[in-house]
Amino acid sequence: MPNPIPSANKDLLRRQCRRISVPDSHLASLRIVDNLTHLLQAHPEWQRIALFAALPREPDLLTLPALFPERAFFYPRVTGQEMTFHRVTDAETQLLSGAWGLREPSPSLPEILPQDLDLILCPGMAFTRAGKRLGKGGGFYDRYLAPLQPTPPCCIGVTFAAFLLDDIPTETHDFMMNAIVCENALSPRI
Repeated sequence: MPNPIPSANKDLLRRQCRRISVPDSHLASLRIVDNLTHLLQAHPEWQRIALFAALPREPDLLTLPALFPERAFFYPRVTGQEMTFHRVTDAETQLLSGAWGLREPSPSLPEILPQDLDLILCPGMAFTRAGKRLGKGGGFYDRYLAPLQPTPPCCIGVTFAAFLLDDIPTETHDFMMNAIVCENALSPRI
């Protein structure tokens, strides 16, 4: 029988995170995009990049693709319990309102296979500097990455500094991030 304690602790952390506000999320998002810009410039091998359209309390990365027009960017689409990533070349016109208020690409846009991604910029409710991630509870990213073990693409957690925690309980199916980027810093794990 699975141990319910980590799940209960995660639910408590999620409730606590929902009470956190980021006073100037626009400015913080710009700083995060700047940090990601430096990181992408240092890694020209990352050509196929998964990112996300922000929900409340998540950094807005929509300006990042325009800074790297030579690279391909893919956004998640949720259908039932599955997540796929589709190429988006114009977020303004190609991201539509989908499940849970997410802006998602149309299923008609080209899909990329998980093993073909070079980098996944991953949202979450909270992270630790060591790379632990607290998701929203649906397990979409964990399920998406599971078939790619033992060599998933590089996964970088992207968050506001207010959501960096000292620790997050983990379970065997939880994926560790290779690094964390926030407005103040990039964790030194890459």
